[in-house]
Parts: sequence; C-alpha cells; structure tokens
Amino acid sequence: MIDAGALQPDEIWRPEPLDVAAGWVGGRIAAQVAQTSRERVAELDPIAALEAAVLPALERSPCVVAFSGGRDSSLVLAAAMRAARRYGLAEPVAATNRYPGFPATDESKWQEQVIGHLGVQEWVRFDNTADADLLGAAAQASLERHGLMWPPRVHCERQIPELARGGSLLTGEGGDTWFGEHRSIAFAVIRSKRGRAGRRIWRAALRQLTPSPARRRPIERAATEWAAPWLTAAARDAVTSGIVEAELGAPLRWDRALEALPLLRGSAMGSHNRHAMARRRDYLLVDPITDPVFTDALIRCGGRLGFPGRTALMVQLFSGLLPQDVLRRKDKVFFNDVVWGPSTRDFASEWMGDGLDPMLVDRAALAAVCREGLDVRACLAVHAGWLYRSSPSGRRASTNEEESSP
Repeated sequence: MIDAGALQPDEIWRPEPLDVAAGWVGGRIAAQVAQTSRERVAELDPIAALEAAVLPALERSPCVVAFSGGRDSSLVLAAAMRAARRYGLAEPVAATNRYPGFPATDESKWQEQVIGHLGVQEWVRFDNTADADLLGAAAQASLERHGLMWPPRVHCERQIPELARGGSLLTGEGGDTWFGEHRSIAFAVIRSKRGRAGRRIWRAALRQLTPSPARRRPIERAATEWAAPWLTAAARDAVTSGIVEAELGAPLRWDRALEALPLLRGSAMGSHNRHAMARRRDYLLVDPITDPVFTDALIRCGGRLGFPGRTALMVQLFSGLLPQDVLRRKDKVFFNDVVWGPSTRDFASEWMGDGLDPMLVDRAALAAVCREGLDVRACLAVHAGWLYRSSPSGRRASTNEEESSP
C-alpha cells in the first residue's frame, strides 16, 4: 500500500494490481492525509462559498472553465462569471469538447442556453473526437511520458489543458459524488413531504436502520453483480468484500457522509493525480465543488439528513445562479463510443490480456469482453496492457505468446 501522505505534489499515485484488474479503486486513506490546511473563513452560504473557491483561479490568467453543459460545470461557470464581475477580474474562458458524429454526447442545447444566460463573452469549442479515444495519439503520448494512473481519462485530456497553460483551469469535478446519492435520502424525502411519503420510501428508510448483518446480503448481491466478469474468484472476492465494507461503513447521517468523502481512496487518488498532472503541464487546477469551504457550506445547509435528491439540492441552493430547467434537467449524455475509438478498437481486436496479473484476471475473458466493445471497468486494464506491449520486454513476451497460440 502506498503511503499517500509521503507523496510529493508532482508524484503520481499509482494504482495497485487489483485496482487495475477491477477498474475500481476502493478503500480509504488516513484522515490526516486528507486534511487540507486552510485559513478558516466566516461561515458562507453555498453560492458565496463557491465564489470564494473559484477566486484563486480567476486571479491567475488565463482562467479557463472546462464546460460540458452539465449541471456541475454550468454551476462552476456561473460562480466564476459572478465572482469575476463582483471583484473586477477578467472573465473566464469557457472551453468545451464536442464530439461530432456522436449524438449521444450532444449537449449543445444546454451549452448554448447556459452561455446565453450567463453572458459569456469567450467560448472556445474543440472538436475532440480523436483525443477522447482511450488509446488515441494524445493518450499514447501521455501514457509513455507519465505512466499508468487513475483516472484513465487524464491521459485523454489535451486541448483544454493546453489552453489553460500558464494560467488556471476550473472544473466541475466531484459533483457526482458530492451531490450524489446518500443513505439518508429516504429520510430527507419523508421530511420534505412532512411524513406523507409512500410505502416504498418508508421501507427504504427502515432498511437503513436495520443492523449491518441484515443489510449485508443485498449489498453483497449487488456487489457480486457489479464485479467485472474477467476477475478470478480470489479477485472477485476481494473486490466484493471491499464494496460491501464500504457500503456498510458509510455514515447514515448526510453531514458525516460528506465529511468522509475526501477519505475515499479512489477520490483521493484521482484528485492527487489530476493536480499533479496540472503542475507538470503548468496550470493551476481548481475543483470548487470539492473545496473544503464549499463542503462546509453544504454541510451546514444539509444538516443530518441532507436533501431529497440531487435536483432538490440544486434548486434549493443554486436557483440564483442558473435557470430552473438547467437545474432540474434529467437527461444524461454518454461517451462510450467516443472513448472506445478506432485506436482502442484496433488494440482490443488482437490483445489477449497480456501484461495483467493472471492471479487476478482471466485474460481470455477480459480479451473477449474488450473485443465486444467498451466496458468502463476495463479502461485501466487496457492502458496497462498497452504499456506492457509498448515496452521491449512486453513486445517480446506478447510476440512469443501469439506464436505459441493455436
């Protein structure tokens, strides 16, 4: 196990073999590692806290906002525009990756609505299909230079980081986790309905109050179904056990659950590596949603039970920043076809799973899944396999394996 506290700021925190095999980074880190030193400020409401979080980026020009049109990046762009105007700073540049030819990724309607509502003056759009490929030219160059890391998509980011070089980059990273599902949500729904909730909600609330042994079985069943089909029995048991322990150990109270989020190993590793890459590429990376001061503001507003869903949270806290239909949108976009691009498909068509630990991975099963198309759990494994084959020893080994195959 890597001691995360001993890592230097620019040093990559590497995933372990089980992480690579499973496509999932579980576990927790020590609380003292996750602590961030900051000067305590006066208690702020969430919008003011979000403005405070974006200020360091606005003070370093050019300030770029990675803007997809989703609710999280729209929220960050809105806060940055508002803070820039309030403090007389240069307004940020909105930067958007587009993927022509892939309708499932199209958010242009939402993007244009948010840009128009906020009065954004500079909006840069990149047609980024090639760079999004998990093994496209940009990803291969980054893998060769920086090596394997979590999350894999860091290697597929080129144009927006280049636009931010010498300045700063604001992202909506963390929104799915910080604003996502929580154990107390059924209680929050009951509170919002003044106790007049349906039976399904009451049953969901009662399930959360049952002792851990009674909750274990359905969690184990769901974890077993989620575990990747190419894992060996030992690896599947380890992954399933990790998921079950994480679910059973999650705090029931929303405020305590939010306080625990920075301790999640996957979140911590991803954040550390993204910031390490930003320093290597010469820009300041700021993720306002995971900022401690903003987190404190959320905790004060949500209290013990939190909110009856993500949309309720967005509407209650951020109606002053974005239009209601943006805050309430339900649709999602999907990037599977873009990520599993031509270069990745070419590699997957002949890759036999070499480079991965056979004690953890059924290589033939993994290779069969990859030939069928994208399984997001395989992204890290594909990068590991490509790196293995790109090394002299890996090329020799894979050639020998292919020659000996029937």
